[in-house]
Amino acid sequence: RELTKNPRHLFFFKNRYTVLLVLILISLINLVLILVYLPFSIILFGSIAGLLILLYLAGVKFLKTQNYFAFPKEIIVAILYVAGIWGSLMFYDLSCFNYEWLILTIAYFLVTVINLFIYSFYEEKTDMEDGQITIFTYFGRKKARTIMKSWLIIAVIFVIYHVVWKINSGLGFYGLILVFVMLIFQTILISLSSHFTRNYRYRWVNEGIFLLPAVLLLLD
Repeated sequence: RELTKNPRHLFFFKNRYTVLLVLILISLINLVLILVYLPFSIILFGSIAGLLILLYLAGVKFLKTQNYFAFPKEIIVAILYVAGIWGSLMFYDLSCFNYEWLILTIAYFLVTVINLFIYSFYEEKTDMEDGQITIFTYFGRKKARTIMKSWLIIAVIFVIYHVVWKINSGLGFYGLILVFVMLIFQTILISLSSHFTRNYRYRWVNEGIFLLPAVLLLLD
């Protein structure tokens, strides 16, 4: 609330009524689009995904554990985010979900976790002051950086292996190349943190790279 040390959280608190009004308007527009254009299977999946997100938010508010392993925030958010995107494809037509899509889903999950690790990395100080349990506030900066870099290396190896030896053509190949480009930007964010801290540049870049998969729409 008003005691938060995170400027972004404070902005949303101070402007919460305006944000809520905009959110309601957008939700009403989304509801019309959903009911008119989406098949029932996607609506059903969205309802299930929405329920899981509500459970997560309840956990954030009421589960006052100081044990990261009991509530690994970054991992849970990554699972919900990736499941929300790729799960709809499975619910719509399970027959189209093949090996290539499975590999892309795993690669996207690995990148998403790094994305969340990066936020925890840059916002360690304010998270600590606000009592947030993240990988950096729980394990400490040195150990958390090691975990983050190790996860990054695993993601790079995973993508390169499947590009070179497993998937070397088709949409899956281009998808993995895009994921690899995302990993390059994430490596830069981790390596040049002093440059991207100013004016919240890390948030613009870290969010912006998740628009890259939209390039796949041009290749379809």
